[in-house]
Amino acid sequence: MTNHVTKGVILLAIDRVRGDRSIYGLYHLLNGKRSAQTIQDGHLFGLLPYFGLLSHLSRTEFEELIEELKKDDALTVNDRRVVVTAKGREELEEWRHTHTFLHYVDGWRWKNETKKAWMCLQLWLQALSNRVAGVTFYPVTLNEAVQQWVKRTIPHSPQARIQQLTRLHHELVELLTKMEEVQCEVLVRQLSGSTQIGQTLEQIAYDLGLSRSDAALIHTVSLQQIGSVVIENRECYPLIQSLFQSGEDSGNVLTNSAQKTWSMFRQGLSLEGIAKARRLKRSTIEDHFVEIALHDETFSLRAFVPRDLEQEIIQIARTLNTKKLRPIRDQLTQPGSYFQIRLVLVKMEAVHEFGTRIK
Repeated sequence: MTNHVTKGVILLAIDRVRGDRSIYGLYHLLNGKRSAQTIQDGHLFGLLPYFGLLSHLSRTEFEELIEELKKDDALTVNDRRVVVTAKGREELEEWRHTHTFLHYVDGWRWKNETKKAWMCLQLWLQALSNRVAGVTFYPVTLNEAVQQWVKRTIPHSPQARIQQLTRLHHELVELLTKMEEVQCEVLVRQLSGSTQIGQTLEQIAYDLGLSRSDAALIHTVSLQQIGSVVIENRECYPLIQSLFQSGEDSGNVLTNSAQKTWSMFRQGLSLEGIAKARRLKRSTIEDHFVEIALHDETFSLRAFVPRDLEQEIIQIARTLNTKKLRPIRDQLTQPGSYFQIRLVLVKMEAVHEFGTRIK
């Protein structure tokens, strides 16, 4: 039980930030904490695909894995900042070649959608298989929304049910042939039908000699892979595509609170006015504007950052090759706040990602 896959994800994340963030900032991102800071870090360091990938991991478990990586000489730690060693980079390179299925990871795109899709698929297969066989069963989930979806999806006539089961089986087999054996084992062993009772992830991990964390991670990435393949080839998966409806445009969604701030700002309220009206701290409203700068191409820096300050921040960030706020601020020849630096950094990333000019 080596947590090999999980450790690789942690190593990759640490390598991306190059010591510019603490291990706990990384933990929040990998654990799926949706805040302005984690969203910003995800964009700045190219880690949004790994957002929420280790949602099953407790903070204590995360710390234990960090300690194991330190003992293996894969990491060095200084003042809560972690850096991958030369040995760690060698292990990371081997890990990338060994676990090619992780090329499909896309945590930010799918967020929690794959969890609901999996619950629907499990019950759909269980209910359809048992009804075709004429067998009573206890549903694998009592989630009311999932049960209602399955009831609407399964045909009424026996012949139509047989046809749907045959088609669903065909689509699943087609998807599984694109996966590695361990992915197939982790997914298929969880499924229940008229002749099979699904196993828990703990049972599967034990049988396959995996850690609980690795089994959960493989499960999550496999569902993201299915979602991505199905969305790109909807016509090939007419049944399973119905499980994945919003993955196509879920990448640029503001939090509800940030949406409210953005709406008030466009109505003419200042940052201070919004904070007062909403009874929120100024720092919270600043976080909202950082999130807005990431996601809305119409947002202009000019409301908060003069052009000459923006250009100086960009030049310093590139010269120092860092995304740390304090070193950049220390080099400024004119007054500049951490908030202004954050805005410029995230807008730089937006330009890199979308190919648009900073406004």
